Formats: sequence, C-alpha cells, structure tokens
Amino acid sequence: MNDVIALSGVELLALGREARQRYGYMDYEMISKLEEVTRNALNDYSSIFAVRVDLRFTEPEVGCPDSPVCFQNAEGQVMKRFIASLKSQLRAYDERRKRTGVRVHPTKLRYLWVCEQNEAELPHYHLLFVLNKAAYWQLNHLNSSESLAGKIQKAWCSALGLDYPEYGVLVHFPDNCEYLLRRDDAIKRSPEYMGFMRRVLYLAKLRTKIRGGGRRCIGYSWG
Repeated sequence: MNDVIALSGVELLALGREARQRYGYMDYEMISKLEEVTRNALNDYSSIFAVRVDLRFTEPEVGCPDSPVCFQNAEGQVMKRFIASLKSQLRAYDERRKRTGVRVHPTKLRYLWVCEQNEAELPHYHLLFVLNKAAYWQLNHLNSSESLAGKIQKAWCSALGLDYPEYGVLVHFPDNCEYLLRRDDAIKRSPEYMGFMRRVLYLAKLRTKIRGGGRRCIGYSWG
C-alpha cells in the first residue's frame, strides 16, 4: 500500500520547484517529511483529517515585567510540552467517552511543526496535524474546550504556562485550514490531494527558518 500512496522523488521535486515560485528557496528534506507524515496516516486509515495551525507567543508590551511575555514559558522545549499536553487531552477525552458507552475510533496524532522568526522579538510555529477522520473530522467550536480546536488552544496555553481560554487567541487557524482526504485521493493524485500538498509545502520554505540559538527548526511524529 505504501508504494502506491508514496509520491516519487520526481513528483516531490516538481512540487518543490512549483512551491519555490511562491515561497522562495525550499527545504527538500522538510518536503519529504511532510509527505511521509501524510502517507503514514493514509496507510493506517482509509480517510484522514488534516489541519494547519499557527502558534505564537505573546509579544512584549510597555510595562514589562508585568506583561505576560515576561512570565510565559517560551524556552526551547515548548513544543515538547505542547504535543504532550494535546496527546494527554485526546486520551482523556477518549476515556470519558468510553465510560459513557460511546464508540471510540483510535487515532494516532501525527504532526510536523516548523519554527520561524521574522522581525518579531519571539519566533512562531507553523504546524500540520493529521488524524483518523473517523475520530476527528473538523475543528468544531473555537470556544469549547471539548472541541479539537479548543484542545489545541488549551495545549498551547498549558505549554506556555498561560491561562486558558484568555490566551487561546495565540493559536491561529488559517483560512481553509481543514482537509478531508481519502487514501484513494493519494493513490490517484486527485486535485484535492495535490492541492493539499501544495498548500502545506508552505512549511518547507527556507525563508525565516531559525537555525541554531538553542531552538530546533523542525519536529515531527515518527511512524
């Protein structure tokens, strides 16, 4: 199954060249990892839900050290804490539903994130999450801690040590950030699947990527 889903090196190169026209120089290792994360999910599940997310820190304000930027936990392990918090919430949510007799569809949380910094004092993160569509098929209500969107917001606030929902606004869901894809879409290279790949290649642009300084510029799930 993996062989028919996988994009070839020629296909990935063509996508990278196309993306370079829009985003500038590209990181082809990141392009390969984005395809791999998506492919692994489609190997496990006949349909997947993918979502693009942006994470930001609070910005410095006049009046520091009383402003949140001075006490948010923004050091280099923030993404490890974020992913751990989100996984914990997903497990707890499934356990609550099981106790009430609701059928729970298993899903592995697959992801890829990149760290970037432009002219702002602090960096920001772009992410791709991929889940089993039978378990999650939409972000749902932004203002509910029970929705997937709310869980992501809550996990980011937890990673920063800031109050939820007050600082949930630091999580941004771009326009048209949700994708429902079938395994057959990847096999047939459907317009939906190829359009999705073109969209997420934004994460692989080299411009504004952080190199060194104690922060990793990329992280992703294994398997």
